[in-house]
Amino acid sequence: MSHRWGQCFLTDIATRQRIVDAASITAQDHVIEIGPGHGELTALYAAKAARVTAIEIDPALCARLNETYHASTNIEILQGDVRAINFEAIASGTPPVILGNLPYYCSKPILEKILECNVYKRSVIMLQSELVHRLTAGPGTSEVAALTIFFQWRAQGSLLFDVPATCFRPQPKVGSSVIAFSPSSAPASQGLKAAFKHVVNAAFHNRRKMLTNNLMRILPHTDKKAVEGILIACGIASNARAQEICVDDFLKLTALTREKIGM
Repeated sequence: MSHRWGQCFLTDIATRQRIVDAASITAQDHVIEIGPGHGELTALYAAKAARVTAIEIDPALCARLNETYHASTNIEILQGDVRAINFEAIASGTPPVILGNLPYYCSKPILEKILECNVYKRSVIMLQSELVHRLTAGPGTSEVAALTIFFQWRAQGSLLFDVPATCFRPQPKVGSSVIAFSPSSAPASQGLKAAFKHVVNAAFHNRRKMLTNNLMRILPHTDKKAVEGILIACGIASNARAQEICVDDFLKLTALTREKIGM
């Protein structure tokens, strides 16, 4: 393992096959693989897909992958940080299947990048279990956070299975889980996404405080009574907290406050 990149390599053959089966790859699919490592899954994807683009940040691993797959006509190895790569440009108009075992130290920004992608068919990725449980949490539970709300707005997903630490070398210190999701059918402009995120982040600024108090931070010249009125107009209790309401409630809040927050 390179401590710089935080790789833990999936060595369990049965788990690899479960991930490939869950991806439901067809002969027409373009797979974008994030963090192929030694290529444990790359060849399995390539055997099913029309094309595989594997993005690896580690130059040494990238060189090894290029040597391993130099004769493969449907595998392309890209060296770089996936956080700086344009998925839409790679996809060339074909919605890709995005797969990978995300490095846990930067899994959230990579996940957000996938969710922001305007064109992808579906995604099957491995994350730390705590994050997967947070993404799939229901309203009123302690796991709900701002990322939960954004994920559930932009995607439809579910936990597939947990992966024990013994399936990796070296073994990670946290639990791992595989999650599958596909894009939400609801279209959204960049302006709406920005406003929605702004409202959600403000609502969770202090999760112990009521929504009324948190939202006053982003609603200048609006008193508590007026904010309570906005909540009631959305069908939300005036004493509610952010983790107690659902995505639809946040969409209503965004619609009623977007002009006030200048977005």
